[in-house]
Formats: sequence, structure tokens, C-alpha cells
Amino acid sequence: MSTEFNAPIQACTDPRHTGALRAKLGCNGPDPAEQPLAPAAAPESAGAPGGFVRGFRLVQRNGVTLDAAQFPSGRVVVMDDPDWGLCSGARSLELLLRSGYHGARAEFADEELPARAALLETLLGEAVDWIQEGDLRDRMVVALTPPTGTSGE
Repeated sequence: MSTEFNAPIQACTDPRHTGALRAKLGCNGPDPAEQPLAPAAAPESAGAPGGFVRGFRLVQRNGVTLDAAQFPSGRVVVMDDPDWGLCSGARSLELLLRSGYHGARAEFADEELPARAALLETLLGEAVDWIQEGDLRDRMVVALTPPTGTSGE
């Protein structure tokens, strides 16, 4: 029986194998050192705009809150145990939530503010009914009344 088979030879693309080392190891294919550099890939839009890390809180089902960060590439890191410096990471937030933090939710600071403002507006709206007539009640009603369009006069 023959041990030969028709498998294509895959070119060596290890960037450490260049020049004389490449010849010594018997690498085939183009030498990476002789190839023109490719432009850097633009980061994915999953992370924060401008290429910065975006911090968030990971709130678990049991109420425990963990600090976490999302990188511009979309990858996330969660600080599981701050005392020992243990972290978990994943290629995306969705993958992290599916694989290790079932039922958890992510709270981003820039997304949390409108929800808190809406809650505050609701609570103040209910509180107006409890406050007696007077200056404080009038000011609260004015603050809770949405502004109307200006006529330009």
C-alpha cells in the first residue's frame, strides 16, 4: 500500500520564520518578511466609538454586580473576583451571556441614564399629587411639563 497522497502543501505563514531560519526549517511559500504590510483593519463597531474601552456593569440573577469592559473589537472582560484578580473573557457580550452568565444583564452608563431619568420623572409625577398647593407644587409641574415648540416670535 502506498503512503503517498495528493494533499496540497500549505504555505508556512509564521512571521517568525524569515530568511535563513526559513530555509533551515524548510518552509515553503512566500517569506512574510518580503511581503508588503497590509493596512491595519478598522476596529469593529461593537465597542465604544473612537477606539476606547467601554465600561459596564454585569448584573447577575442573584443581584451580584460585576465590573466589566467591552473593547472596540467587541471582546469583553468581566472581573469575577477583584480580590484575586480573576477575570472571564469572551469574543462578544452575547457569547459571554450565553456561555457563563445565564440571566445576567449588562448596564452601560450611557444607556442607563435615560432609563433612570424616565423613572425619576414618573416618581416626581406621582409625588406632585401628594404635595399641597403652592410654590413647590407649581415648580414641579412646570419642571415635568414637556417644553412646547417655540413660535420664533
